[in-house]
This record gives sequence, structure tokens and C-alpha cells, in this order.
Amino acid sequence: MLPLPGGVLVFDAANRTAVKMIAKTWLRTAKIKDVGAYFAVSDAKSELSPWDSRLQVSSRGYMMGYNDLKDASVSGFFRFLAKVGDNGMKMQIVKIGFGGKL
Repeated sequence: MLPLPGGVLVFDAANRTAVKMIAKTWLRTAKIKDVGAYFAVSDAKSELSPWDSRLQVSSRGYMMGYNDLKDASVSGFFRFLAKVGDNGMKMQIVKIGFGGKL
């Protein structure tokens, strides 16, 4: 039996390089010291779906998932950050469904 049947878990994820960078910079600056493990994902669907055939896994870019980069109101700087974050560091919003519809 899957935990939380019909439930959905949504979380932010990034690849190993980004997670290491966050651990060395942001966590240290924020004085967060009680992190005992780190979790990195580059391709959510291919990496997480094999955990259980009943999981419904999807993801979308963290920055590009919120904004249409083709919109004229989106600045060039934001477009650059989106490409670096979403493409280079594989920053993403991951959604895992535990049965039912996503």
C-alpha cells in the first residue's frame, strides 16, 4: 500500500552541483547546521518513477514553470537566470502522486 493514497507531494529539487553549492553558501550563511542529508535530482521522472510503479511523477522548471519566458514583460536578466537555474542546475518543481490523478 502506498502512503497517503490519492495524496500528492510537491517539492523543489536541483541537481547535485546545485545542492553542493547551496550547502556551501546559503545554508552556511543562514547558519543552518542540522542538515544530515541532501537530496539531489536531475531528471525527476526517470530517477523517481522506478521507486514504485504506482507513483505518478512529473516536474517542470523552477523558474520557467512560473513564467512564460516569451512574454515581453520578462526581463533579459530573468531569462538568463532561468536558463542557468532550470537548464544548468536542473532546478525544478517535482510532483509525486500516490495514486489517483495528478
